[in-house]
Amino acid sequence: MSSTGFLMLQQSDFPVNYAGSFQELRTAEELFDVTLACEDQTVEAHKVVISACSPFFRHVFSKTKQNHPFVYLKGVLYKDLVSLLDYIYTGEAQVLAEDVDRFIDIGREMKITGLSEYADNLDRDHSRSVKTKQSPSTKTNEESDENVKEKINPLDYMDNETSLLNQSTDEELGISRSLSQLEQKITGMIEKEEDDSGTMWKCKECG
Repeated sequence: MSSTGFLMLQQSDFPVNYAGSFQELRTAEELFDVTLACEDQTVEAHKVVISACSPFFRHVFSKTKQNHPFVYLKGVLYKDLVSLLDYIYTGEAQVLAEDVDRFIDIGREMKITGLSEYADNLDRDHSRSVKTKQSPSTKTNEESDENVKEKINPLDYMDNETSLLNQSTDEELGISRSLSQLEQKITGMIEKEEDDSGTMWKCKECG
């Protein structure tokens, strides 16, 4: 009996087996086809493996026609290069805490998959942290500006001048009222008399 169609065959552990095969080749030092150098030391690797994890290396290898190219990495430490290859072949690497920042920077420069994205996320988190720390400071400056504005508010001077003017006006009105009262009192104490010699004023109390 014949059958038609397709049958899908799949390895359940394909990713693990595939990555493990490359690590086995590295451990056995077989089929190396590229030499990476830094400082005064070299390390062998497989072009296809590191190209798959790094657009940087893929571009470099695509431009060379040598079957076994020699690539010198200026400014890279040998221990960082070894750790970088560990990360590429196995997906993990042990790095001293004090060397982590440098290791991540190298991974970003070489565009190593996983490390470059991790470095970008760190930069974004750092930017958010800086903005968050700056916000209260900015608010404090604004509040300080408002306080300064309140201290030099010209309306305060206008109010002071108005107060002094009102005070002066009140004093003048008080003096005017006092003079008017004095005049009324004096007028009530004297009387007017007229005779052949003319008009004269006479005190009612003392005569």
